[in-house]
Amino acid sequence: MSSKNFAPRRRALTSHVALSVAVLVTLAIIVMGGGASLASGPNTWDRDCFVPLSGPSLSGLSPKGEAYLATHKELDLDFDAPDQITHIEAHAFQNLGLTAVVLPDTLVEVGEYAFASNAIETLSVIDTPSTPSVLERIGANAFRDNKLTALTLPATCTEVGANAFVNNLLASLDAPGLEVIGAKAFANNKLTAITLDALSAIDATAFDGNGRVVAISSTQTIASGLGTTFSGGSGFIVNPVTIKVNYLNVDTGTAFRSPDVLGDDFTSDYLYPAGQLVTINAPAITGWMLVDPPDLYEDVMVTNGQVFNFNYKSASADPIINVTSRRINYDALNTTPISQATVLSWITATSGVDGSPITYITVTLGGSETFPIPVDVIRDVEVTYRVIDVYGNIGSRTITIEISPGALYDEIIPGKGWRYIDFVYYKEV
Repeated sequence: MSSKNFAPRRRALTSHVALSVAVLVTLAIIVMGGGASLASGPNTWDRDCFVPLSGPSLSGLSPKGEAYLATHKELDLDFDAPDQITHIEAHAFQNLGLTAVVLPDTLVEVGEYAFASNAIETLSVIDTPSTPSVLERIGANAFRDNKLTALTLPATCTEVGANAFVNNLLASLDAPGLEVIGAKAFANNKLTAITLDALSAIDATAFDGNGRVVAISSTQTIASGLGTTFSGGSGFIVNPVTIKVNYLNVDTGTAFRSPDVLGDDFTSDYLYPAGQLVTINAPAITGWMLVDPPDLYEDVMVTNGQVFNFNYKSASADPIINVTSRRINYDALNTTPISQATVLSWITATSGVDGSPITYITVTLGGSETFPIPVDVIRDVEVTYRVIDVYGNIGSRTITIEISPGALYDEIIPGKGWRYIDFVYYKEV
């Protein structure tokens, strides 16, 4: 077979391939020209990525948007659209795995749960001199359960709903226009101190679970009680101040212990809001008795750096312990053990400072003895009482219980000159 027989067939194949390519290119142009292709996908977020609505609202992703989301977890809503976006509907972008969100300057409100349960680390709101933000409200649960570490809201945003940012990682918050904060709006974050100069209403639980009391600085007069809803290192305090407490010996006029500076430990209950009535309580101090009336500083309005003096008198004196009984005689027919309550009933104790009764009394037994104490064996049992008065003075006293079980009459015959009394032998006089 000669080589020239192959030439026509090679040319024919080449012509066929060229024709096929031309047809495919023509088809591709027709499809792209007629609208967006799911196969190709968009190269940025645009209006076609979202469910079409009548009006300027977004309610979720379209099939085109879902395809783009598969490889783009940063949601940018600042795009050109025929209608300005003013609202994001409830649950619109919940639980999509988003890592970042950009909100347009035209947005007015974010609906409930709109971005809940994602992995959002950054939230940006377009707000520039040429394109100022008009955002007014963030709805309940809107950004809950995400990973935000910092948050800046435009001055136009006046309200954050309940649980809006609960369960994030917020360590900083800048919200100069925020007026109303709902229940647990910023709970379970890492906030420590913030400035809210427009604040007018705040739920008591707004900042619970931040690991400490959140200090709020504000130039506004907050409604009564809103700055005192803190306890055990949780909650918030408005305009906290520090105070100094001195402990003075009334007889010498000098301090008998170092002063306390209160109000700077935001994990404790000793916090004081400026401009509100508080009570400064004098602590009980071991060995000292408060001379001032307990309500000396009740309902006082504190200022930063204010000094409070409490006067005490030395109360170091041994408690007085009186024992009313120590000899226990049991006959052979009475084998009831001695209870701890019985042993405690044998003593009374009073303070050596003011004679007041002491109620804190404990008792221990010597050796291997335990309560209740058996009475069937003749022996001595050592008992130690320990008391503490209200001033912290400690006293103790040890006594011996003589246990002498009696015997049946026909087992013991008293000798001449002796008689049997209460089953214990005493010499006749």
